[in-house]
Amino acid sequence: MDTAEIQTLLKLEILIKILAQAVDATQRGQLEMAEKGFASLDRVADSEPTTLLRHVKPLALLGLALVRTKQRDPEQSRILREQAVAALDDDCRNVPLATFHYFMALEFFRLQDYRNALPFWELALQHAKPDMDPMLVAEMLQKLGECYSRMGLGDHAAIPLRAALKILAKFPEHPWRPATLITLGNALRKTAPAEAEAAFREAAEIHAAKLQYQSAAPAWVNLGILCAEQGRFEESLAFYTRVLRVRENDASTPPERIALLHNNIAGCYRRWKKSDEALASVDRSISLFPPSDPQRAYAYSTKAMTLRDAGRDQEAVTWFRTAIDERKKQASPSFEAYLDDLQGLIDALKRLHRDTELPPVEEELAQVLRQRDSIQSAQTGADRPEFSGGSVLIEIPNTNQADLRTREEVRDLVYTLAGALAEGGIGRISGHITSPETRTLIFTGDDAERLFDFLNPRLSSDPFFSGARIVIRQADQSRELFLPTRTTAVN
Repeated sequence: MDTAEIQTLLKLEILIKILAQAVDATQRGQLEMAEKGFASLDRVADSEPTTLLRHVKPLALLGLALVRTKQRDPEQSRILREQAVAALDDDCRNVPLATFHYFMALEFFRLQDYRNALPFWELALQHAKPDMDPMLVAEMLQKLGECYSRMGLGDHAAIPLRAALKILAKFPEHPWRPATLITLGNALRKTAPAEAEAAFREAAEIHAAKLQYQSAAPAWVNLGILCAEQGRFEESLAFYTRVLRVRENDASTPPERIALLHNNIAGCYRRWKKSDEALASVDRSISLFPPSDPQRAYAYSTKAMTLRDAGRDQEAVTWFRTAIDERKKQASPSFEAYLDDLQGLIDALKRLHRDTELPPVEEELAQVLRQRDSIQSAQTGADRPEFSGGSVLIEIPNTNQADLRTREEVRDLVYTLAGALAEGGIGRISGHITSPETRTLIFTGDDAERLFDFLNPRLSSDPFFSGARIVIRQADQSRELFLPTRTTAVN
């Protein structure tokens, strides 16, 4: 690599740092700032059509698509995403920076374009340096597995998910572990239901043991789905009832989560051959979904299947078509669900003797099968390094009212701590994760006790960390402590 190429690569690294700030601003809701950042990167790319810097263009367009999604403009977001895909060329896969591929994958992932995210998660892992933070590697493996899972390719998902769990096994308190267990459970639900159930139960117990019921709810939902598929209908409804109670008692629960839950309840009743109860639940689900939510397709499909099972094929055809039309709007619909809807439509049309309508549907089914079969299984992660350093996990209750701060203030606090660690050569931040009940900061370094000794004076003196749970782990050894709970005087 000559001097000019080295200088161009250094410029690309700077541009990716600007991109990271714009992506972060998008997540924080600072959309004007984010849009300016993405637009400036787009201009740079247009001014450098013959150098590596041109590859910033798809990143900038994807960023603008994320902004439009936040602004509730799905059509413009779709147009920008398609422009980004058109701006990709084969050479962009040769960019020798893991961070370039990481952000390409992350932006596609957040736009729910899982198919286009897949190769970039793979490339990010391939370009990762040997000394890359294993927790970042675990995150990429988990996201890679989640892409496959959301596309209905469970057998493909298991490899990277198992690799992620192998890393996280060295740090069982890590908040990514339950989510990874749930995704692995979904990947195994049809092929290894006993193992899937064990994964769901472990994920649920991690949160329930700390009374974090909102965080435990996704695992309980998946247990409900698994029980319904196995004919354990009363158990299934018991899990759903528990989750419904948790979610309806929390005013902050997004309506789509309750809508999905009613759809799951409808699916249980359908398998139980209780069509009236199933239709009542699925209609409730459809009424609760926001109009633009792509997950409405699952409710449409459930209604179609319920009508089909009840012998109401004429109505089922309408709802299968509605579900299929909704899936076509999605960047990466689940192949499994899409194929089920197409096959359900074909079967209903045959029973109605509407044979002239079959050819285009059968061709669409064949096309989707070809697309599914073209997806290659990931082999990434099998030989990734195990986590061998030290970690400090700081779990702060979200219910702590002693020190209320804005998201910007929390971010500044986190990065101030991270900067001080990096400057002292002691460690780095590996995650800042928010769940319904807690905020969790994860710091890693060679020596966990040295990490904690450095952080402790700052944690003990700042009211934000009042009542925080601290886990200090070095290899297989860990200890846990709680910071004192502070109370705010009221005058």
